[in-house]
Amino acid sequence: MRDSVRQLKQKVTEIKSISYETEQALIRVVFVSFITLYLLVNHSSYEPVLLCLIYLCFGFLMLYNILQNPQKNEKRQWTAMVMDITATSLEQMISGAMAGVFIGIYLWLIIGYGLRYGTKFFKGCYVFSLIGFSLTLYLNPYWNQHQHLAYGFLLTLLLIPPHALRLLVSLEKATKEAGQASEAKTNFLSNISHEMRTPLNGIIGASELMAQTKLDHKQSELLNMVGASASSLKKLINDVLDISKIEKGKVELEDITFYMPDLIQRLQLMFQIEVERKQLWLRFHLDPLVERHYTGSMHHLEQVLTNLIANAIKFTQHGGVDVVVSVIQSHAETSKLSFRIRDTGIGIKNDALPLIFDSFTQADSSITRRYGGTGLGTSIAKQLIEVMGGKINVTSQENVGTTFVVSLPLAHAAAPAKPATNEINLDNASNVVPLSSHTKFRKKIRVLIADDNVVNRLILNETLQRMHCVVKAVDNGDAALDALEHHQFDLMILDYNMPEMNGLEVFNIHHALPDSKPLRTVILTADATKTTQDRCLRAGVYQVLTKPVVSRQIQSLIEAIASTIETEQVAPVRRQKSKPETAEQAAASTPILSTPQDEIIVDSRAPNSPMRGIKPASADAEKISSITPVTEPLLDDDRMTHLQKLGGSEAFVHKLITEFIESTDDLLRALGTASLDLNFEQVHKLAHELAGESANMGLIPLSKLSRRLLGLSMQDAQTISGLYQAVADCYEETRAQLQQYRSKLSSKRSHK
Repeated sequence: MRDSVRQLKQKVTEIKSISYETEQALIRVVFVSFITLYLLVNHSSYEPVLLCLIYLCFGFLMLYNILQNPQKNEKRQWTAMVMDITATSLEQMISGAMAGVFIGIYLWLIIGYGLRYGTKFFKGCYVFSLIGFSLTLYLNPYWNQHQHLAYGFLLTLLLIPPHALRLLVSLEKATKEAGQASEAKTNFLSNISHEMRTPLNGIIGASELMAQTKLDHKQSELLNMVGASASSLKKLINDVLDISKIEKGKVELEDITFYMPDLIQRLQLMFQIEVERKQLWLRFHLDPLVERHYTGSMHHLEQVLTNLIANAIKFTQHGGVDVVVSVIQSHAETSKLSFRIRDTGIGIKNDALPLIFDSFTQADSSITRRYGGTGLGTSIAKQLIEVMGGKINVTSQENVGTTFVVSLPLAHAAAPAKPATNEINLDNASNVVPLSSHTKFRKKIRVLIADDNVVNRLILNETLQRMHCVVKAVDNGDAALDALEHHQFDLMILDYNMPEMNGLEVFNIHHALPDSKPLRTVILTADATKTTQDRCLRAGVYQVLTKPVVSRQIQSLIEAIASTIETEQVAPVRRQKSKPETAEQAAASTPILSTPQDEIIVDSRAPNSPMRGIKPASADAEKISSITPVTEPLLDDDRMTHLQKLGGSEAFVHKLITEFIESTDDLLRALGTASLDLNFEQVHKLAHELAGESANMGLIPLSKLSRRLLGLSMQDAQTISGLYQAVADCYEETRAQLQQYRSKLSSKRSHK
């Protein structure tokens, strides 16, 4: 296939070869030790015993060499094979009547070397074994006296290995073909999934837009059918792709620190509308000991609980669903948690219970016809939980209800505190700045922008012009250096991840020129890692801004420059160290669900509080705590409003959305190709661009997902396909919402 894939496969093959060598060396030592003991007990001559002892020393030396030099060494493998056959043949020559004991060793060696190292070693061992045994026929008097037996053994040694070789070649061929078929299937799914989901998402988006137009009753019914069918089809496609990825062992576990009550709240908000529509209850019961931070594969756990709760709601027509989260075992560093999902639904027949976790299986065909689905939800849940080291069980009674119990060990984690940093993190900054607050400076600030992304340039240019700056915008590093050569600037804003020449390289080249003047430089990056930040700050960059760039932060930056530019020439300014957050501040920012002595019950039908009812389980409890919602919308309406104010018109946002969709469609296709090719350098570049562009548009979930691609390397070859798919899925949904928002803007403009 491609060079990177071949290198990965070669590395895996070498690792397997090393483990085979170690295994073989251990077997050699153990086996020769038993042979030595056997000869000590049953043989009067000392020569065979002495030979075994000498060869036992060789076995220990070989094992030591493998442990000291574990890399693949084909010469060592050939040496071991020749020595094994030589020792076996010598033992036959000097053992007299006991020589027959060693006949089976030849066959064992031939097949063993063939299975471990391939047909080349099989053939070599076969030839050496024939030579060795042929010599013993003439040198051992026992075989001269029993020629019929000798030639019978020789015939066995001649005929059995070729037959075994034919089977081995067939096995290798079948294995190779199966691997190629599996690889083709994986590539097909990776390629086709995006192509399938994109038009499907278009159908969903178009039906939603059409629903906002004037329709008669019949048209509304037909449109609802289209939307429901499309959404159902998308869910089925997602399930099939998920189970395929799990079966291929491509599930990569995460180590994410998360707060368990936040996870529970997201689940409650996710199903709130559905349970209200069906007039069911959905109650979450939390053991107070659960209310802490954990480290684990949070997204997989959330996926499992989502599947199980969705199933419970789907198969329940009256009553409701209870989710009980408790601690089974607690240790200093870990806890074993129990997640119990209990419904009052139709239940499962006893004879169908053993099949409930099988793929593409439901209790009976009538359930599939009535409720739909692929029968993959519980299978996906079971396999994910087992990968995470947990267990899942089910009990059910027909027409009474079903209970799924998930037990999962999770590591404890400290509540994360915000790091002290020079970086301005804009993810949580306020998006709206009154335009009247922009300062009119006595001297217009001259700003150079260099960013290869048209959307980023458009937003920055508009932001700075509203602040009465003189702006020159270019799309690459070379153009930035040309502009610096012919014009004077007070500030340079550079994108970190431009092609050919990145922002930091532009900064370094400019400051290395003999006639260049010091120039305040700001680096924009979607990579929020400390490594990137430190690299820029050590080089002398004035400030590092994490995308999205919010106008209030740009305004503060311009004001800081304007306050000094009238009294001094532009020079590097010392950076202000951000004040570290104290432990008390960090603790104060952590949401608390309830008092320690109380259990929390989240009832989706309760009218008050963001969680629709969080109350103590104990009867005498009085205090009810609330949770601030933490879910992020795909499209931030506040950010869209801010961009509209920034551009001064709805036409500006309309143009911005169009530019974003056009550029991101191309970018995502290129990202998909780079992911399939395992071209991690290109993946990093494209993911960085997507993260920054999305952040500037206020599409924070898409930006965060894209950033996760930045940390991948060749070791993550099995992960990249799934992570790219998650980015593609998120973009499809975001794209539909952007198109819907753009259509609303067009509708408003047409009615003016």
